[in-house]
Amino acid sequence: MPTPHAAHGVARALTVLLFVAGGPLAGCGPAGPADAEGGARPAAPKEAAVAGKPGKAAGEADAKGDAKSDAKAPSDPAAKAAPGDAPATAAVGAEAPDFAVRDDTGATVKLADHRGKRPVLLAFYPKDFTGGCTAELTEFGAKHSVFQDAGVQVYGVSIDPPQKHHEFRQSLHLPFPLLADEDGAISRAYGAIAEQGGQMYSLRKIVLIDRDGKVVYRDEGYKVGDPAAFQAMEQAIDALAKGGAAAG
Repeated sequence: MPTPHAAHGVARALTVLLFVAGGPLAGCGPAGPADAEGGARPAAPKEAAVAGKPGKAAGEADAKGDAKSDAKAPSDPAAKAAPGDAPATAAVGAEAPDFAVRDDTGATVKLADHRGKRPVLLAFYPKDFTGGCTAELTEFGAKHSVFQDAGVQVYGVSIDPPQKHHEFRQSLHLPFPLLADEDGAISRAYGAIAEQGGQMYSLRKIVLIDRDGKVVYRDEGYKVGDPAAFQAMEQAIDALAKGGAAAG
C-alpha cells in the first residue's frame, strides 16, 4: 500500500499530464488574432475595400473605361497610317479621285455625276454610333443650311456597311447621305485611312471639291466641337461660292 508521500507524488504527476494535454497546446490558452476577431479572417472585407475605394461614385470605373476606349478610337492621332496612305493624290489643287459607291439607301453614288454641276464635301469619319462621330455629323446636320445655301452636296464617309449607315442616319435625322466605303478604297484615295488593331478605319478629315472636280480645301484633322474648325470650312465654302480660291 503506497505511503501518503507516494500518493501525493502520483497525484502531482497526473496533474502535470492533464495540464499538458488540455492546456495551451490544445488551444485553450490566450485568444489568438483569429479568435479576437470572432474566428473570421478579414480577407473578404479587405478585397471589397480594394474593389470599391472610398470616395468613388457608382459607375465611375465604367466612365473611366469609356474614356479610355474613346482615347483609343480610330480618330486618335496615335492610329497608325495604313500602308499606301497617299494624301498627295488628293492634295489641294489636285484632281479629286473619282469613285462609285453605295450610300445608306443602297443607291450608287458617283462623284463624276456632280462634275460641272455642284461642289462636293466629303466628311470622312471613323465609325457610326460613336461619340465623336455622332457629335460631328449632328453638327453638320444642324448647320446644313451652310452647305445648302452654297449649293454644296455633303457626304459622310466611313467604312461601315450601308445598313448600319442607314440606321445611323435615321437615328440622327441627317439631311445628307452616308457613303459605305466598305473596302476603304475612297478613304485610301483621299489619304484618310488608318490601321489600328488589324482593322482599317477612315480618319476624321474634310475634303472640299469644286464643281470642276478639283480639291480646293482639306482639314487633316477636323476638331469636333471646335467652332474655329467649322468656321474655317465655312470660309472655304464661301470663297468657293463667290468664285474665289479657297485656302487649304
